[in-house]
Amino acid sequence: VYAFIKHPIPLHLDDQNRVVETLTCVHGCGFPYPRNMDTSNAGSTGNLREHFKKCFNPVLIAQVNGMSKPAAARKKLVVPHLRDGQIANHFQVKDTTKKTYLANPMTKYENKDYLDQMLTGRPHMEKDIPSARTVGRNVRQVFHLVQDRLKGILAYPGLIHFSLDVWSSPNQRVYLAFVVYRIWKNE
Repeated sequence: VYAFIKHPIPLHLDDQNRVVETLTCVHGCGFPYPRNMDTSNAGSTGNLREHFKKCFNPVLIAQVNGMSKPAAARKKLVVPHLRDGQIANHFQVKDTTKKTYLANPMTKYENKDYLDQMLTGRPHMEKDIPSARTVGRNVRQVFHLVQDRLKGILAYPGLIHFSLDVWSSPNQRVYLAFVVYRIWKNE
């Protein structure tokens, strides 16, 4: 389990002058685990192991347990699975073809045509158009919900395409659609 712990591990003295080390999950969830070094079970990792089952994929934990050195396991397996905002870090790319991205702006501040389309017949609704921050937050939430399903799709050959659309309904509700589809053998 030491592969999942943030290093260096800080040591300090508690109120009773006992040495305590605070182990922190490398995932960034903020789970601190203070451990008293003067007790007989100072090397116990059961509670940490239970926490890591919640923070990391069970397959990853099994792979790390199969390695003999925690430092090598951390470098090879754990660090590439940390969330840093990059979608490419969550999935292994299966092919080496050139990736293309559509970089049209999607917010009311960056795209005059988008704003005109959204406000057609409803000029009083400018405050209800989602900001870039709201759209980004919603896309991240959806991504984390469908992350395992996307991993399953990527296990098969073919190309993956992502699409995003935002619109408002006549009753002033704003909707965001995030679509992922796979093309294989031009189908």
